[in-house]
Amino acid sequence: MPWIDANRKVIGDDDAYTADDGTQYPGKWDKASLGLVHVDRPAEPTDCATTGWHVDDANQWIWETRPFTAAEQYPHAIAMGCQIVSTATPAISGTYAIDQSAIADVMSEVQFIAAFAEFSNMAQTMVWPVADGVVAFPSPAAAMSVFKAIAQYVTAWKQYAGGIASTAPTSPITTP
Repeated sequence: MPWIDANRKVIGDDDAYTADDGTQYPGKWDKASLGLVHVDRPAEPTDCATTGWHVDDANQWIWETRPFTAAEQYPHAIAMGCQIVSTATPAISGTYAIDQSAIADVMSEVQFIAAFAEFSNMAQTMVWPVADGVVAFPSPAAAMSVFKAIAQYVTAWKQYAGGIASTAPTSPITTP
């Protein structure tokens, strides 16, 4: 089963891969963790119109060079996370995970802060994972600022993927 990167490059399950930044990955690696999109190749050429695949003149399966649809862009965007730039507290700037598990963690902490006006760890600060390590929220208000931006970003992507919005959201998001 093939994978597609943001540049429409086709990568097989066992293929090595070189990312845009020059990082090289061996044949066996978790392609979804880099935001590559898994695409199913149709069983028959007649199924190609809705899948992005077609058979060329040499009878080879190739991926169309058409742009990704909004729905096809959505899983890639979610896998890439949401980059937040905090103007009030630069130390909490970072790329936050926004997959299903991460959003569940965010919502749990949001509910706790809303109910008790403090972090769930009962400390004055809360350490939170980001793509390149961790950040330390200095206050519940700082955390809520980031969590609000994340929720708005994910909602915007859902609306775009669902055809409700006509423009894809962009990242980074600047928040106070």
